[in-house]
Amino acid sequence: MACLLLAACGREQEPQPTPEPIVVEPGGTVVFATEPPAATTEPERALLVGIVGPETGADADYGQAIYRGAQLAVEKLNDTGGIGGQALQLVHYDNAGEAGQTMDIVQHLIDQKVMAIISAPTGWATFGPTHLTNDSDTILISVGSRRRIARSGDYIFQLSLTDEIATDRIIRYSRDQLRFKRFALVTTSDYDYSLDVAASFKKALGRHGGELVAEADTYDTYTGQHDVEAVVTHILGVAGSLDAVIFTGSPAEAAALILG
Repeated sequence: MACLLLAACGREQEPQPTPEPIVVEPGGTVVFATEPPAATTEPERALLVGIVGPETGADADYGQAIYRGAQLAVEKLNDTGGIGGQALQLVHYDNAGEAGQTMDIVQHLIDQKVMAIISAPTGWATFGPTHLTNDSDTILISVGSRRRIARSGDYIFQLSLTDEIATDRIIRYSRDQLRFKRFALVTTSDYDYSLDVAASFKKALGRHGGELVAEADTYDTYTGQHDVEAVVTHILGVAGSLDAVIFTGSPAEAAALILG
């Protein structure tokens, strides 16, 4: 660089022509034509999609399921010609459910200029990187999150139905297609989400002419313990008058209820 500067300074400056003066008659106008500024456009991104979620640890099932689902979708898309004849690429990273690791992974994906990041519906994978991705104009799609994360910015999306829509469609399908009318509702009262979803189901039953025959709760407020067996006994006692059972508690208790 120093050599170039010295060479430039040593060149003899060529004389520049003196511009002609502009003469404007009274009442006349002068229009100066200027070149428009060059449009600034973002370089085209590679057909690369990143996935972040827990593939190990307590919530590994969520992260692994998201990855397998995305992998199947990419394979199907590429088998039909990809996007504009180009194959879509998929990379995935295990955040182990940790905050710092999540942010490092997301920043790495942003640096790679991925088209989008797909996240598992677990806490850090969904909520941690929203501002980071939105500020970098990188699409973040949370698969299965029930929270309204789309309010976090224009580049934040969730691939799931709200509880209100989901419960309404379940009951509508049960009434219209399966011809179910009489329902039992089983909740877990020490689980706030269970009670919230149960309220949505009750509203949907009212809208679509469903009848709530029985209600039960797996949590005994007197003992402070969970008693699925007592719920099973109660449901069996009214089974002859039921078409279906709605359960809004945990997966483990759902399995116990089914087996019971």
